[in-house]
Amino acid sequence: MIGRVLMLLSNTFRPDPRVLKEARGLISNGYGVTLLAWDREGNRPQEDTVGGVNVHRIRAIRIRGQLGMVIGMINFWAKAVLSSRKAAFDVVHAHDFDTLIPAVLISRLRRVPLVYDAHEHYSRMIAIDAPPAVMRLIDRLELRLVWSTDLVVTVSPPLATRFVAVGGPDVVIEATGAPAAITAKFIDEQRSSSQKKASARSSGRASVRVTGSGTGRQPAVWAPGGRRD
Repeated sequence: MIGRVLMLLSNTFRPDPRVLKEARGLISNGYGVTLLAWDREGNRPQEDTVGGVNVHRIRAIRIRGQLGMVIGMINFWAKAVLSSRKAAFDVVHAHDFDTLIPAVLISRLRRVPLVYDAHEHYSRMIAIDAPPAVMRLIDRLELRLVWSTDLVVTVSPPLATRFVAVGGPDVVIEATGAPAAITAKFIDEQRSSSQKKASARSSGRASVRVTGSGTGRQPAVWAPGGRRD
């Protein structure tokens, strides 16, 4: 095994198709994957193996209503950080904003790189339930926390533009929804050069690589000033 990845996910993993596809891609390249998932209903096996992925489901406090959901999520975050102390991994991988906060804590505590996988514009996804003030708070917090990550993976140019604008780490657009090869390459780079994060920050420019598995396209690089090949 050439590397170990700890993934965080805020659903039960029944499984989540995008997450499973990415995890399987990593496993096929020789990586070990452990997933900490939030078992919101409390009715799934706490220890499981799905497609070669070692799944540990965390049962958090269950209270009805929106406030109860927030309390449950914070409880899940705390338990995920505690559970990570028992795991061996080289990289932590956060799936969506609702796992980014504990992932940042884990990354700092264990001194390992952090990959942020933004599946969608999170604040807009919850717009039906969240007031505008909460949406703005989430957007600001997400862009601030991006500076604590080492790589961002997302699914569209508009989402990538948000992250590039703050001048953080490189952003990869992976339209196929399976950026396992990108994550694997990133892990290899991190293992071979501990200076990557420092050099990326000092350059003052983030870039975006656009990839599409099986499309035959060459990766295009996006920067705050526009596209460059």
